[in-house]
Amino acid sequence: MPSIREAREAFRDALLPVYEIGEANQLTRIIFEDAFKLFDAQSSEPFVFGQYTDEFLTKLLAHVPVQYLMGKADFYGRKFIVDYRVLIPRQETEELVFEILQRVKSGQISPNARGLEIGTGSGCIASTLQLESPTLDIWACDISREALDVAEYSAAKLNAQVHFLQMDALDSNAWNPLPQFDFIVSNPPYIPYDERAQMDPGVIQNEPALALFVADDDPFIFYKTILDQGRKHLLAGGFIFFEINALRRQQMTLMMADFDDYEYEFKKDINGMDRMLICTRRKRAQMI
Repeated sequence: MPSIREAREAFRDALLPVYEIGEANQLTRIIFEDAFKLFDAQSSEPFVFGQYTDEFLTKLLAHVPVQYLMGKADFYGRKFIVDYRVLIPRQETEELVFEILQRVKSGQISPNARGLEIGTGSGCIASTLQLESPTLDIWACDISREALDVAEYSAAKLNAQVHFLQMDALDSNAWNPLPQFDFIVSNPPYIPYDERAQMDPGVIQNEPALALFVADDDPFIFYKTILDQGRKHLLAGGFIFFEINALRRQQMTLMMADFDDYEYEFKKDINGMDRMLICTRRKRAQMI
């Protein structure tokens, strides 16, 4: 019977036909620590391979994301519920949340501000903002009722006070009942369908296409719609925070030429990639 250390090594080695060594080590750590509750990687205690272990291996080799296997994902120091109904939170998105919270801390955004997230998915952005700055009035919408079920469940478990609503952000009439906001945040679908072949198979096969892809002929449709609706639903001096495709900065700069009622800047993520577009609605005096 192998020891826990030997079992971990065998599990990792079984993943190597599909994953690079670094990722295989990370997946092994997650499975052994989070699923099996075995935290000593060097333990000589015996380990019994069983059906449970084999199921994890089979699914990981089939590119099922480990977060879906565990039913949860880490985001900003918290665990959020995730499954096939929602995208898996990414580290880059934590930087978007940090950017907003820094502006609250600095006073650029009032601690009592009202914020709206478009396309909330797992709810990780909306719930994190409210939990990190509890006086914020956070609203969050998604077109998917299934996604909202996940977001609402996580928010309840974390005791996050978020107003969730089902809404198609591309339907201009759906915006009419909404109030004005101090800021809007969105990590919208932005991947053209013709880029599918370049993507990780685990993403394509498992994560919801509705939250990932846009038509090839209009990849910026969500950005343009939100900017346009911001003219009515964003207070003067308010912000829109976008996560963007890091390879499309030049095209997004051209897009912003149609929105001269906003000042804007791009910000890089921890990897030096253009990951955020931050737009500020000009005050009337600035527009004259």
